[in-house]
Formats: sequence, C-alpha cells, structure tokens
Amino acid sequence: MREKILGFISLVGGVLFIILLLYQILYSTWKPDSKDIPLLIVMFVYSLSTILYVIFTRFGSVKVSELRKIQIDNKILEEKVHQKELKSKLSE
Repeated sequence: MREKILGFISLVGGVLFIILLLYQILYSTWKPDSKDIPLLIVMFVYSLSTILYVIFTRFGSVKVSELRKIQIDNKILEEKVHQKELKSKLSE
C-alpha cells in the first residue's frame, strides 16, 4: 500500500512540476537565458521519467515477473530432484 501512495505522490509531483515549468516559461515575465536552458531540460526530463516510471510500474506495485517465477519453480524442482537422489543413496 505504501508503494502505491508514494507512486501517486510521485506522479502528481511530476505532473505539477511540468505544468509549473511550462507556465513559468510561457506566461511569466521571466524568460530563460542560455544558462537556464540545460537546467530546464534536465528538470523536464526528470519529471517526465518519474511520470513514466510510475505509470510503467503501475504506481509502484512490484510483481514477480514470469521469468522470475519460472526460475523459482526450476530451483524448487532441482531441490526436489536432489532430495530424491539423496534419499535413494541413503536407502542403498
């Protein structure tokens, strides 16, 4: 639950930051000069990446991927086979 709350806060923060950044550039009396452009680009990319990360992870929910599930199942099967081998050696 905490991950979803933090994901929502990050999403809202990223969206608000982009809106405020665009408002500042378009409607404010302050106009960015050549020193401000790289910083504005970095801030925009950071906000955009935060938004995309939250959306792609479905608001921070971390689920086990299919590949990881298969790896876990394989590990369990290997351990079962190893146990059977040990039991057969002990019974001999």
